Amino acid sequence: MKLKRIKALALTTALLIGAGCVCPLSLYDDGTSFSASAAETNSTVYTINITLMQFHSEGKSMGNESMIPQAHIVLDSDGTAQLQINMIPLTYLNRLGYLGSLKKVTTVLEENKYQYPTKIETLEAAVLEEYIDVYDSFNDPESEYADANVVGKWYPKKLSIPIDFENHEDDILVQVYVPVMESIMAGGGTKFAVLDIDWNTLTEVVAGDANGDGEFNVADVIVLQKWLLAVPDTHFADWKAVDFCEDDKLDVFDLCLMKRALIAENTTQE
Repeated sequence: MKLKRIKALALTTALLIGAGCVCPLSLYDDGTSFSASAAETNSTVYTINITLMQFHSEGKSMGNESMIPQAHIVLDSDGTAQLQINMIPLTYLNRLGYLGSLKKVTTVLEENKYQYPTKIETLEAAVLEEYIDVYDSFNDPESEYADANVVGKWYPKKLSIPIDFENHEDDILVQVYVPVMESIMAGGGTKFAVLDIDWNTLTEVVAGDANGDGEFNVADVIVLQKWLLAVPDTHFADWKAVDFCEDDKLDVFDLCLMKRALIAENTTQE
């Protein structure tokens, strides 16, 4: 996932202000401004492993390679939860292809004698991030092979579907559309698959744990500061741990809340 870094001037201002961090205005890399009033985090974030399985089979779906195997579950304070999946392109018959869409099948209304769904109700996955500026022969409006289902649209990079966290919802029936497969055989782009969630791998992301040592301390603040300053070879164990604003991007406001949370935690321990 591409996370935007703020310009050094805005960052320097924030670092000088310190933990109070009254930061009404900053700049993105492209020079556009934004304002924010960061709220305290209200969600619990987990990592969990997922696998896309074939429909009516024990094998992995061909589309499994298009999903990052470690997903996130964001559990809100009201008990609702979202499974967030990161998508990558895959190669099919020596052709690079992107996922066109993913839908969660909520109800199977009719099926044929082979128990294959013929009439369904679905919920389309929310697109949280897209592959901006990626044009291929299917979504390019000027292409002679343009696919009506995706033409003029960006391909999804990060998707979110609601899940039942309390009951550990598993084996979720989904319907996917892959343009490159459709181009090879009409109707072949639409497939059913089963999204398997391995609840045994559920791990809570420790808020603020930037370096992945299982603790939240000043070392994690330093990691985020270095990342915002574009210091080479600065990485996060899990960037979700430092997304304090819960807006799927990292900027000075996350640093502000991170410092505030660390001070509050240290004050409580004293």
